[in-house]
Amino acid sequence: MSSQTPVSRRLQSVKHVIIVLSGKGGVGKSSVSAQLALALYATSTIAKVGILDVDLTGPSIPRMLGLDGHPVHQSSEGWVPVYADGTAGRLGCMSVGFLLKNKEDSVVWRGPKKNAMIRQFLSDVRWGELDYLVIDTPPGTSDEHLSLLEHLAPLHSRLSSVIVTTPQAVALADALKCLSFTRAVSLPVLGLIENMSGYVCPCCGEISNIFSTGGGLSMSKNEGLTFLGSLPVDTDLVTLLDAAEGAERRFDMEESEADRDAVATFPLLQRYLKTSSWTLFKDITSSTMSDDGFGGGGDFDDYGGGLGEETFDNEYDILAAETELGVEGETDIAHVNGEVTINGVDHEMNGDAVVTEAQQPLPIQGERQANKERITTPYLTKYERARVLGTRALQISMNAPVLVPLDGETDALQIAIKELSQRKIPLIIRRYLPDGSFEDWSVAELISE
Repeated sequence: MSSQTPVSRRLQSVKHVIIVLSGKGGVGKSSVSAQLALALYATSTIAKVGILDVDLTGPSIPRMLGLDGHPVHQSSEGWVPVYADGTAGRLGCMSVGFLLKNKEDSVVWRGPKKNAMIRQFLSDVRWGELDYLVIDTPPGTSDEHLSLLEHLAPLHSRLSSVIVTTPQAVALADALKCLSFTRAVSLPVLGLIENMSGYVCPCCGEISNIFSTGGGLSMSKNEGLTFLGSLPVDTDLVTLLDAAEGAERRFDMEESEADRDAVATFPLLQRYLKTSSWTLFKDITSSTMSDDGFGGGGDFDDYGGGLGEETFDNEYDILAAETELGVEGETDIAHVNGEVTINGVDHEMNGDAVVTEAQQPLPIQGERQANKERITTPYLTKYERARVLGTRALQISMNAPVLVPLDGETDALQIAIKELSQRKIPLIIRRYLPDGSFEDWSVAELISE
């Protein structure tokens, strides 16, 4: 047990880690990562999938999954992923995009800070039980890739990768370099996907090979790789992923009530299952799973088919966790830069904020209900103080607005301590009690000595 690292302990319940790579940018690697996560999710009604976006300077997964603007919750056991499927809690996502003050802000970091962020994503995110963790990486083979594989080294037997390219000679040349990298670090390759392999006319169905054709298949044969398949440009998919944020769905008159309920549960997935890309990608996912012992391949024709239920642990609860800190209950912090978000409503903190019954977050899986009468101590414990200051210092270091006047302070932690002393930290602490209920306290309400 002593040989375990924080990353290996955190990911010990993750069965398979799939790293998505590309030799160059612009080949659709992130869209392939998003599709891979959605396809794996669709293999079973209880399959649990996570997608981690370590493309720190160009995070796009939150937008593609319709999660832009969602806050990250902090608990005593780490960051809680943002769930694309809502209360079902089977498709978790984590990205630096959730931590930016504005989604248009650039991330200007050198290698050491990128390495620290990747390590924190791997060791601090509370994924829980996962069947698959899909990792979307930056293009090329840079510091992020080396850091990622260094931290994941104890999990080597569960690692694999997928290489994404387009048919052009330039992209294939860079894909060869990417393949060379996987061989240098002994990273297994599940296969090669040729993206943007032609354009299908939405009117007549004719395929135009705008980026040449057959390059991916030829490279796979020459290098002894599994060719997972070709994906043409799909205008429906482009529209879906670009407009995932705030997308609305109009029901056709002939749709059944069951269809409407399914769409309401996870509308993005249901719309994806109606694209031509899904028809092709389900075969890619099937071969990926069966060729490398990922549990069979299964039948993807019906949503909810595929892997048998015995493969998974059906006792998963996205809020259930035992604290490692030895304090009463568990702490959960919901935050946005400068504001608190409760049940989708932004609230400015003025030092006297109280969470009312109407503002309580909606119950999640596990039927946790908020206590109407709070019974825990009104004092901020030393464990909560450490979590609050760490979370707030991270916000400030990423250019969140400072809520107190400064007297020359530049250190993010010192600024956070000053905000805490003046009751200006805009965070909420959620304390879980032994009976499964919880209490919400704003930091401004708690007494800090």
